[in-house]
Amino acid sequence: MVLRHLCRNIFGFLVAAFWLAAAGIAAGQDGRFDPTSIGLPRNLASNPSFEAARQSRGAPDDWDFYANPQYMSLVREGALHGAHAVLVDRPQLTGIVHVAAKQVVPITPDCEYTLSAWVNVELSEGGTVSIYLDFLDAQKNRMAIRQVSRTKPTEGWEKLSLTARAPAAAAFAQLLVPYVDGRMRVRTDCVALESDDGGRPAAQGTVRDLAASRPTSSSVYLAWKSPWEHHEIEFRPEGASQWTTIRNVWSEFHNVIQLEPQTQYQFRVRALPPQRLDENGKPTTAAEPVVSEAIGAATIAEQPKLWEGLKLWPTRHVPTFPDDQAYPCIESYQDAFYLVEARGSAIHLSKLRKSDFGVEWTREIVPRVKEVSSYQGIPDTCVFQDKLWVMWNRQATGDPKYEIMDSRQHVLTYDFATQRLSDPITIEATQPGCGAWEGGLTVYRGKLWMMWLEAKLNEENRRRTRIVLRPYEDGRFTDTVVFDSCPSVYPYGPSINVFEDRMILLWSDLAASEKEADHEPLYCTFFDGRSFSSSVLLHDKGRSRYAKGAQFGDRFYCVYKCNSQYPGSGYMYHDLALTWIAADAGQITTTYWVDDVKYNSSPDMTCDGDRLVVVYGKFEHAYGRRHDPALNHGTFLGLITK
Repeated sequence: MVLRHLCRNIFGFLVAAFWLAAAGIAAGQDGRFDPTSIGLPRNLASNPSFEAARQSRGAPDDWDFYANPQYMSLVREGALHGAHAVLVDRPQLTGIVHVAAKQVVPITPDCEYTLSAWVNVELSEGGTVSIYLDFLDAQKNRMAIRQVSRTKPTEGWEKLSLTARAPAAAAFAQLLVPYVDGRMRVRTDCVALESDDGGRPAAQGTVRDLAASRPTSSSVYLAWKSPWEHHEIEFRPEGASQWTTIRNVWSEFHNVIQLEPQTQYQFRVRALPPQRLDENGKPTTAAEPVVSEAIGAATIAEQPKLWEGLKLWPTRHVPTFPDDQAYPCIESYQDAFYLVEARGSAIHLSKLRKSDFGVEWTREIVPRVKEVSSYQGIPDTCVFQDKLWVMWNRQATGDPKYEIMDSRQHVLTYDFATQRLSDPITIEATQPGCGAWEGGLTVYRGKLWMMWLEAKLNEENRRRTRIVLRPYEDGRFTDTVVFDSCPSVYPYGPSINVFEDRMILLWSDLAASEKEADHEPLYCTFFDGRSFSSSVLLHDKGRSRYAKGAQFGDRFYCVYKCNSQYPGSGYMYHDLALTWIAADAGQITTTYWVDDVKYNSSPDMTCDGDRLVVVYGKFEHAYGRRHDPALNHGTFLGLITK
């Protein structure tokens, strides 16, 4: 968005540059750093020296590496203050490719603000490092933007600063520090946003207008008005003495789930005052929490959603694990379901009764890797020759030298009769220099087929993939087929299934999101073991990913996560979308089945006689931000019947 703004408003920037000269820009005029200059409360920026940083994020807390983050890193070497600095090492790239970190700060309108940051430019070959002060309105639309830049190397640390007055309707200041273009290697540290006549809005107010709506058999949707962003929700059945608390709610709405049908509940909301991180990364607060009045609301009786002659029943939690699982897969075999889940970098298998989906047993089938911390997940399963075949991905993410080309797929079997596990096999990429990454299995014309992505980095350090399919007979691969006609250079999240007399590939075009944010269309491609059909677009709104499916009657149904109903939500919410496909994809129809304002992800589907059984993971998730609730609700299961 910043790039588009810059391209559209070059003239505006020239005017802004003249205005800034009058307002007061400084570059390198302070020769000595004073640690008190970035201290709170005068400094309005949070975590100004990047000291607080969770390892899982990569970026400092309260900051986002939002533009081409592959060229940014949090480093311990050469910091101006404390232990951390932000390093941008941007190569020479074709076109306009900016690199930036940002933070949004509440401000008081019509006041003067000074933004400053210290930079150490080690290398510049036509590069530019800038700091931007971007004023936004209450809806976070841009109102004005100011900048100051440096193009030449520095002799050690130098300070960039600018001063500007916020427009009368401004509510936020967006700090872009650093903002780098061209070939440059630069460290940044010690950011300060100060004002003599303004500051952050006062931390005070009440929670008001709490209301309940959209009741289902297991949920109630709450909305309210609050002076702050951070909330906790408390609820209890009417007449109970104990409250249950939902923590880390960063919005003025929340869908409370896993309630009992036809039950009256009480709800209340607590607002927590803003918390900032000081120059040493320590949290500080400036007010006391405020609590709403309690309100009552009731759930309704369980009932299905009716769609295209089907009944889509409400989903329920599967009691294998209470939380911390991902990527469930399910298969039907004789009188039981077999559920595979990734949990804590290990893979588990559970046997479920078909009558009530009760858990008969759970066992670990793939242990954690002891040698180096490794991610293990994205499994897929199928039943072949009275065995459960399990494929999963392993990435040695704990190795500092790890790259996607080091990723590998693994496969093992579970014998239903003997309950024994085979030794796993490792799948190597067919193309040198690539990793084997994500995939699936299916049985087609009496043969087991395996499919996976082969991944590498291109010259611009972007991931590029191709889909490879191989039949597996008598303990070896007998052929190799590459989906060379794939219309995307970055197919992602593929699965393989059978529809009528052909295999059907489901895959997402992740390259589309490089051109348009939050756009990841879903496609299907038919494959008869020799050649591929033209790819057919299934869903073109938002991000549609991790599709899996099964034939049910004369139609093929696929289920996948999709965020199209939540534009601009920052990847926080995903529904489960359900699409049916007629023969040759001549007719395609889609609905949103699970739309409970959660992060519903990684579904799987199997056909069991006159019903489809779907499993998926449910989260409260914003992927690693400090405001991320990171709450995992576990695996959920739903039925589709006629």
